[in-house]
Amino acid sequence: MVHVERCFDTSAASAGAASVDALVATWARAVDVTIHWAPDALVAVQAQACAAADAYDVVAEGLLNAVKHAEPAPIHVDIDVVASGAGRRLRIRVLSSGAPAGGGAIELGRDSRVRSLGARLLATGDGVLMETSIALSAALRHQADARVVLAEHSIGVAATPS
Repeated sequence: MVHVERCFDTSAASAGAASVDALVATWARAVDVTIHWAPDALVAVQAQACAAADAYDVVAEGLLNAVKHAEPAPIHVDIDVVASGAGRRLRIRVLSSGAPAGGGAIELGRDSRVRSLGARLLATGDGVLMETSIALSAALRHQADARVVLAEHSIGVAATPS
């Protein structure tokens, strides 16, 4: 028999995507849940500990809300990187395809950490979706997109002492 304490002993401090994968594996013991990582999202969470910790918190809250607000149905976690006017962002979506339970309004709590990250909880036509996007640092954007042109050009320019 598995003790409850050991089911949830995975720490968000684990390395990058491994902590999120371990969290999903824990939930998969009780519900039908799958996760899909876009390759650039894996790079992002491996390179940025803060993005990994935020992703862990968002997925944890999303799974809890999917179980709490939707009838039992498969849950899908999708993590990718999207472009925005403010730069690249790690997008996390947790979707339960079961109809919302009870037909009542659903929302994240006022003091919810993921709400402070911009997460929103929505009833879709056939399920419940929690999604957010997390800013990625400029350093990661340069690593992920080699086509970035820097504003500083020093080709053929010699510095002259003043």
